[in-house]
Amino acid sequence: MEGARSEGIVEGAVREKREMARKLLAMGMDHSAVGKATGLSENEIRSINS
Repeated sequence: MEGARSEGIVEGAVREKREMARKLLAMGMDHSAVGKATGLSENEIRSINS
């Protein structure tokens, strides 16, 4: 049961990072800066933007 809880917490954190990246991209921030701010990779950011 504890493993499932930890997995859910991690998934929630990744979802929050992706949402923040989406907002930063909408504000016109470049991919490199979004990556530094969120910790997401360039590929993850490109997948959000497409």
